[in-house]
Amino acid sequence: MTLTLPWQDEPFDAPNSLINLETWRIAQQQGVRVLLDGLMGDNVISHGYAYLNELARTGQWLTLATEIRALAKQRNRSPWAPIRRFIWNDGVKSNIPPALRQRWRQLRGYQEPVWKPDPLLNPEFTRQVGLKERVQEFAAGEWRTERENHHQELNSGFVPLSMEMFNKGVSAYAIEARLPFTDRRLVEFCLAVPANQKLHRGWSRVIARRAMENCLPKAIQWRHDKGDLGVNLIRRILTEQSKFEEFMQNYPAELEAYIDISTLRKISQQFLAQGEHYQPGKIHQLLLVITLAHWLRYVKSSAGLVHEAVFLS
Repeated sequence: MTLTLPWQDEPFDAPNSLINLETWRIAQQQGVRVLLDGLMGDNVISHGYAYLNELARTGQWLTLATEIRALAKQRNRSPWAPIRRFIWNDGVKSNIPPALRQRWRQLRGYQEPVWKPDPLLNPEFTRQVGLKERVQEFAAGEWRTERENHHQELNSGFVPLSMEMFNKGVSAYAIEARLPFTDRRLVEFCLAVPANQKLHRGWSRVIARRAMENCLPKAIQWRHDKGDLGVNLIRRILTEQSKFEEFMQNYPAELEAYIDISTLRKISQQFLAQGEHYQPGKIHQLLLVITLAHWLRYVKSSAGLVHEAVFLS
């Protein structure tokens, strides 16, 4: 992963880019100059989950229950808790005047939940960047339809960031990438598609699944999840456990400005104690810290080399 840092010219949130790097390396060896990629596919098509809120807000309770039951069945969960939550939040509570709801909370002694940042972050850093205010501003506002939510995602900073990271990586192998999902005509079409063509009977991105009829094996066309990269990432770190332990002992001092080191040590101890049984969804957290640390070390060494070059000249 450290090899990708100079190309990105910034720390990045994509440990799975190692898969792309290997693909591009092989493509370069085979003399490939132009490569098609499915980048932004999920974003352009949309999973359609905001359709559930839209159904609840418009009182389409039977359709909502059908969708939730289908989703719950796929994930082996009970559908009743989310159904009750939607009925209360979007059916009952939304029709009660705000002043009356506030008075009812006061009588019951209810206090609004307090947002807390990730304990892995240095509290002083979160205060300096106004993280709490940023999160609250992002979460504020009226509910959105699936199309409005889709539009917001397409206009978020995540889209250009992802494309910049991708282009920097693929360019390092002298390959020109073509991204069909970023065609403006396709983006506008997907945004205009009705919400029930994005989520239907528990299947997200259903319009794309139907389009792949007789093009993909059924097992791939109608799978409801993806491979969990976390398991392989855990094994990768455990394979180089000595390097990970050395990192924990000799991390760059600059890391303390962003990360709460005591929390980092606790998390790393849990990881080493649990080994391959560590929760895959949490390994991303450690990898982000490792990436940031490598970047800080790289910047420091690069600055030293530049200073030395100027001095010698």
